[in-house]
Amino acid sequence: MLGKVKELLRVKEDIDKVAESCDANTKAVYELTSEIKGLKHSAEEAVKVQRELVKDFQQNMGELQALKKDLEKEVYDFKLFKGELQGKILQKLETGIKDEVAAGMKQMEHDASAYNELRLKVNTLLSSVANLSVQIDKFTEISRGIKKEDFELTKYANKIFQEDQEKLRLLKKIDSMERLVASMRRRG
Repeated sequence: MLGKVKELLRVKEDIDKVAESCDANTKAVYELTSEIKGLKHSAEEAVKVQRELVKDFQQNMGELQALKKDLEKEVYDFKLFKGELQGKILQKLETGIKDEVAAGMKQMEHDASAYNELRLKVNTLLSSVANLSVQIDKFTEISRGIKKEDFELTKYANKIFQEDQEKLRLLKKIDSMERLVASMRRRG
């Protein structure tokens, strides 16, 4: 049980590290074009979901610890009850004693069932957190793969500059041809 708690704490630390990494990546992605803003929005929503999952996880962990204490108390009480029963069994073997044992067992079964349900919820949450962590790693990998130059449009700007130069050159040729035609008309 302590191993699971330590593992859960380690998972929480990993989640915190992932959240810090996601925040840093979000700041870098903020400067990109509108296409990247969509990716940023997705990452922010993933962080929100992760934080909600962590919050739910912490709440479930508190409930799990409370149920564990209740179960330990029930086991302790049951041991005390068992000792009392041994004395009573020596005195009398009646139906009332069997009913008390059955009620104690029913309560323990109920507590054990609740404990198992919470444990399943915690495992589901851990799986969701791990899946979310994988998704965040994918977003991080995508953002690392995006180069700043991809969005600076330098090639496009160079092409426009070259086309402007070509346009100016052609305009100069047209102008000189118009002058030539005008001078030929005057002569002719």
